[in-house]
Amino acid sequence: MAFASTHLPEGSPWCDGNATYWWTGHDHVEMPRCSLGDGDWGQGEKARLPEFNEGSGKVDRHGCAAMDVDQDGLVDLLCTEGAERGKGNSYVEVYLTNETTKEL
Repeated sequence: MAFASTHLPEGSPWCDGNATYWWTGHDHVEMPRCSLGDGDWGQGEKARLPEFNEGSGKVDRHGCAAMDVDQDGLVDLLCTEGAERGKGNSYVEVYLTNETTKEL
């Protein structure tokens, strides 16, 4: 099992500006967790990563990093994918945050 996490204590648009953490990787729910205050956390509804790639089956996602890819002032998400145990080819997924809806 391979996984990673994205931590945004300063907040994210996917959690309405609240602190965000997101475990990504094999068999994890591909949605962020958002701070609700008082130590409580809830599932974010504005972002969800696909579990399947069209034509290629289940996504072998390993981890994601948050950065402003398109320089619009909103954090976006980049995720790496597995490469058949290091013997195949893979790519990086890029998910841009929508400026209007703040959804990924």
